[in-house]
Amino acid sequence: MTEIFKELDRLEKLSSAPSGGVNQKNEFKKGILQVVQQQYQFSWAQIFYQRMSVRHDVLSTEKIENYEKILAISVRLLEKESHKYPEELKRAIDLLDYIRSHKMDPDNSLIGLVPSQLIIEQYCSILFKSHSRSRSKPKTLAPSSKSSPPLPPANEIEMSFE
Repeated sequence: MTEIFKELDRLEKLSSAPSGGVNQKNEFKKGILQVVQQQYQFSWAQIFYQRMSVRHDVLSTEKIENYEKILAISVRLLEKESHKYPEELKRAIDLLDYIRSHKMDPDNSLIGLVPSQLIIEQYCSILFKSHSRSRSKPKTLAPSSKSSPPLPPANEIEMSFE
């Protein structure tokens, strides 16, 4: 799977080179085909997570933006020949969509982390305040002619945050 990112890095360098016309376009097409053909049965999330696990780093914002740029170029090139590469085009679009929808954390490095004690305390405080307000200000709904009986006051409803 690391080959995918080596190829994306190569395409990133190619994109910063002066425009090479047809040859550069062919290199982009060849590169994106190599990337999407290596996906196999894994999701893009799994591939990015594996990259992070192997390299012990997360993608920088700049790197994510560059990947998005080269993927957009590559998708446009594949769209011109969609009849030749329908499956590859679909995978390239999926990868571009993944990058666009996971700009904050494409490596999924935040999922599964244990929150700090400060975050837990703040969250518990919010829950406690919310629970306290609901007990001190009972509210009932006024019945309409077509509705069922009003709900009981909030202080009569048992709530547990255990």
